[in-house]
Amino acid sequence: MVIYQKWNNPDYRGNPLIEALPKCLDQAEIIKECIKAPLFKEEEKKHEDVEREIYSERLDSCTIPNHNYYRTYKKIYKLLLKSYVNKSPISPESKQLLYSVASDGKNAPSPEIVKQTTSKTFFLTGLSGMGKSWMIEIILDKLFQQVITHESYNDEKLNITQIVYLKFNCPSDASRRALCNNFFSAIDDLLGTNFYEENNNKNIPIETLEKNIKKLCLTYHIGLIVIDELQNLSIAKAGGAQIAMQFFESIVNELHVSLAFVGTYDCFYLYTDKFRTARRMSTEGIIDLEQPQEDDETWNQLLEKLWKFQWVQNPGELTSDIRHTAYELTQGITVCTVMLLKHANAYAIENGEETITAETLTTVYNEEFKLLMPALDALRSNNPEKVANYDDLMPIAQKIKNMKSEQGENISDSQKSENELKSKPNPLQKKKRKDETAKDNYNRLNSSGFFSGDASSI
Repeated sequence: MVIYQKWNNPDYRGNPLIEALPKCLDQAEIIKECIKAPLFKEEEKKHEDVEREIYSERLDSCTIPNHNYYRTYKKIYKLLLKSYVNKSPISPESKQLLYSVASDGKNAPSPEIVKQTTSKTFFLTGLSGMGKSWMIEIILDKLFQQVITHESYNDEKLNITQIVYLKFNCPSDASRRALCNNFFSAIDDLLGTNFYEENNNKNIPIETLEKNIKKLCLTYHIGLIVIDELQNLSIAKAGGAQIAMQFFESIVNELHVSLAFVGTYDCFYLYTDKFRTARRMSTEGIIDLEQPQEDDETWNQLLEKLWKFQWVQNPGELTSDIRHTAYELTQGITVCTVMLLKHANAYAIENGEETITAETLTTVYNEEFKLLMPALDALRSNNPEKVANYDDLMPIAQKIKNMKSEQGENISDSQKSENELKSKPNPLQKKKRKDETAKDNYNRLNSSGFFSGDASSI
């Protein structure tokens, strides 16, 4: 049974899609709902070595939320409100919008009140390994009911299915057809429908698939579409990424459904190719999970939380030396910090040390992080040229700086070419000069100042 909440804001009253959303939570409530500490019991330290090593694997699935969880949650909540306002399923305008999209506007125009809706988009990016996908999945899963089945509203029958959010990945080959199929599969997984098989036919034009997506968005009252791994679009064939972005844009503009994009810094060039795309695809702003500094409060809190979960028999204090070593080795990257402590537990148990020290961390790093070392070395060097070898590690600020530098060089080159062009006679000038007499030649050079000064002495 759906519980409808009454809103003080008159814009949201009388709309079952909005009133069915959960109550908006504050930061403390978000942290409480999202936190997931690993299972840990003191007596487990007395268990067999191999058992204790396996216990340390629990660190991989724990969640230590921070203020970015609250920021992202608020963005998502606002995006949902903006999607649903003016689109109440009990209003005739919603049906009119569906008819309009299904007929390409031939049977019904898009309703005026829906045109006034300003659905938004936002971009969640950050350094690879900072936990972008993990965070947004936890927020969606813990704080929103994905499918709401309405049966009645205000004592009136209301048989509709509301998909509050739909999340799927941008395909690894950046194919538009595969992207459409991922959308259909995501709905099938939720509702047990058969849209993937119905649309998985190469004879169906992609434009038809995209129209089918739009119809499903309206049929199931989708409030938010979350597209993860957006950086995969960067490998699309020439023009493919822009066509895909234009399709996303049409979902926002025509259907007024909000979108959230998740991707690494590789996505930056998708946004900056065209200012219009950048403006429209991040209207609700950006959250950047950038590399933390060593004194970053959030990273230090993460380390302190993780340090409490040790299955060694003689756990030590988290000293400043250990903090510094942990940061130097992991560069503050979340997934690397978790990996380091997990492997440190296993190493200290396996080798009978039963205490994690700074030396333990360094030994574990040298053994377990070999594949990650080149990228971490680049970050540690703080050298933009070395970091540039790893496009998903280069911060947005550095990308912007590089882009401006490249633009500056291009401008200099074009200015140089322009000056060179001005100094050369054009074809018409060449013909005139070929036909001019010696006197004409002297007058032209004299008027240009060629003989100024020394000319009088000749």
